Amino acid sequence: MDIKVKNIVEFYRAVNKLKDVIRKGWLVCGIDAKRLESIMEHTNSCQYLAMAIKSQYPEEYKNVNLERVIMMFTVHDMEEAIIPDFTPMDKVTKEQKRKMGKAAVEKLLAMLGDPKENPIVKMIADLINEYNAGETVDARFAKQVDSLDSGLQCKMYDEKGQMDLTTEKGKLVEKFHKVYEKGFSKLSDAWICDHIQWHNYDTVFTEIANKVIDQKPST
Repeated sequence: MDIKVKNIVEFYRAVNKLKDVIRKGWLVCGIDAKRLESIMEHTNSCQYLAMAIKSQYPEEYKNVNLERVIMMFTVHDMEEAIIPDFTPMDKVTKEQKRKMGKAAVEKLLAMLGDPKENPIVKMIADLINEYNAGETVDARFAKQVDSLDSGLQCKMYDEKGQMDLTTEKGKLVEKFHKVYEKGFSKLSDAWICDHIQWHNYDTVFTEIANKVIDQKPST
């Protein structure tokens, strides 16, 4: 097989595993659904959500490069084709996850070439590093979209009656239990409320999040 074709096929097969990797957070939460969201579906959802937000708030995000953000989402979870989809409940430090993620990305990109010699490989590596650092306008926007996406997906499961706080798995989500007990009618609303502060949402994302919450905490 031609080396270029071999590189393409090997890389495609490797990242294609993301279609079958279920988002671990939903398993930990004990979502009772026949089919749970995969990593690749999460990637696609984030891309659509980014487009929707940019379309409705063009002035607020006039400095956000939507094309770069969409590409950033394409590759931001690529490492999970090799390493697990860690959740905040896993006993893994941020530094450990960073090192494992970096090694996984390097292994995947090595299938396509050396970033010092191949501009596309370098672009992918740079986008992943930029997203993980979360310091640029595009990365900051992308991280908020990523967080809001999980809240909206949580709400969709909740609306279908697929979240049950009384199960042993449901009880593991202690963080959201505490917020839920403050007066929310749904766990998903507590989830979204928690993420507003946890991920330091800006004014627009805070507004969006608050408007999809059915009920604010009781006073």
